[in-house]
Amino acid sequence: MGGGLVKVRIPPNALDNLEHLQPLKDERDETGIFLDLDGTLCQIVDAPDAVEMPSLTRRYLEALSAKHKIVVIISGRAASTLLRIVNIPSIIYVGNHGLEIIEGGKRRILLPEGVAARMRSLGETLRSSIDCEGILLELKELSHAIHYRRAANPVKARECILRELDEIDLAGVRMTEGKLLVQLRPEYPLDKGKALELLVKERGIRRILYAGDDTTDLDAFRSVAELVKGGSLRGYRIAVRHPDSPARLLQLADYSVEGVEEMQQLLEWTSS
Repeated sequence: MGGGLVKVRIPPNALDNLEHLQPLKDERDETGIFLDLDGTLCQIVDAPDAVEMPSLTRRYLEALSAKHKIVVIISGRAASTLLRIVNIPSIIYVGNHGLEIIEGGKRRILLPEGVAARMRSLGETLRSSIDCEGILLELKELSHAIHYRRAANPVKARECILRELDEIDLAGVRMTEGKLLVQLRPEYPLDKGKALELLVKERGIRRILYAGDDTTDLDAFRSVAELVKGGSLRGYRIAVRHPDSPARLLQLADYSVEGVEEMQQLLEWTSS
């Protein structure tokens, strides 16, 4: 038999199943809303610094943070960058894929200092060593990203990045790939999922909505599943679908929405 195309599962649309998400509104004092940023709340752009938060989305986030136990923006970006982009003081900002938290203006670094120092040193090495056409280095102190979305030839840009990284000592560093980027994080048991678990435990959360669109959101999806399996809470994993959505993300999601626009509609309903 010849091979055929693998059919990718499309989770039910959350907007068609709002009655199943009603506990998020009925039990707001026990609910945590966890949201990725790029590709979930904001459109992905070629230059990360050019991202803009839609004014309606910010309005819905403000309403959510006034009504729910916690609202958390959780992203690969630095937490200080998240605070600048979203600009809502009452929200908790988890940056660098779960390595740091800014809450109430105070920053917590969850990494041991020795590991954090290793990543700072790597950033300086990357600055002086990676020289590929069309790339953008995003050096974030605790983790780093090399973007090649703007490259004229993304395939060649990726090959160049991987070739030059092969010449760098990456001991203790985990390399992963996302949407037209290569990510470098410490080889340490912290990620978006672990940060989610920490905040759930600290705040006594019993209802979770987590929405994301890329491979690093899988860690949070798995953590939600484990918490639900433990019987301690109810969770809703929302995949924000794009043409290049990872198949595994769609497979694990409970529901989906079509792009940033439908995610905004879901926030409007949840915040009402």
